[in-house]
Amino acid sequence: MLKSQKLLAMVFPVLLVVAVSGCTVSPWGGYTRATGQGVMILEWKPDFSYVESYDTVRFYLKVQNQGGEDAENVEAYITNINTRDWEGNTEERVDFDDLRAPNPFYGTEGETGEHYFELQAPELSEGLTQTYKPGVRVYYDYKTTAVKPITIVNYDELRRLIHQGKTLETGPTTTSAGPLRIDVITGKYIKVEEDPIVPITIHIENTGGGVVYNRARDKDYLIRLDIDTPRGYMTLGRCSGGGYDNGEVTLWEGRETNVNCDLRITNPPKSTVEDTITITAEYGYYIDAVTSVTVKGKRLEHV
Repeated sequence: MLKSQKLLAMVFPVLLVVAVSGCTVSPWGGYTRATGQGVMILEWKPDFSYVESYDTVRFYLKVQNQGGEDAENVEAYITNINTRDWEGNTEERVDFDDLRAPNPFYGTEGETGEHYFELQAPELSEGLTQTYKPGVRVYYDYKTTAVKPITIVNYDELRRLIHQGKTLETGPTTTSAGPLRIDVITGKYIKVEEDPIVPITIHIENTGGGVVYNRARDKDYLIRLDIDTPRGYMTLGRCSGGGYDNGEVTLWEGRETNVNCDLRITNPPKSTVEDTITITAEYGYYIDAVTSVTVKGKRLEHV
């Protein structure tokens, strides 16, 4: 496999948990590319859009990690055409290894990768013309992290705050840039009586225009989910929905899913505590791009 050039995330019986949940067309090439953030296909085009049989055609691919996490195991390969007809002087698959994410602290952009696929236009009878739609598919492994602020307060503390005219506010869920969006949804005021269980809903949505795909297991829409609760105050209980099974969930038709979990408060605070719930999703992903090239048949010259 070729290596491409690389350029360049006391116990109170009554408690309250307060939380507020808070394909485009390229102007230069005419191909469709995925929208959203993560690894993006910046360019996919031939050096000539009109060629004759047996001509050498070079297809230029440029990708960039525009998300918030490093992309791992990035590779691309040609689709939509029969590579036996389009004989190649290069392999039809390229490995970019890992592509680093942008670094806001240093003001650097995400790492890019470039590659030329060199193919020979297929044989056509003289006088025939055929338009082909060569595609490229780019796979990578990625991670999306979501952080949800929460405020934990016992009933007596909340009552005192209300008497003082104060309010409790928390921010919305923040998600690292990537092809998945995650939101943690809770009730504004959740009263916990003798059994201090707090229900939450984790909403996961594919917004990247591509497909979630686990290459190692050849399985669509599979995501590995890690739920980190505030240490010392609560633990993760039962989860259901989204086909939840030992930390794995599946997007419905590849688009979205909801996972419902119970959080058990094990050590209620004596005063107001602000903390976070952190959700980490690990998954494989791929995006596609298509370009166009027209081939005119010609008589094969004797070599």
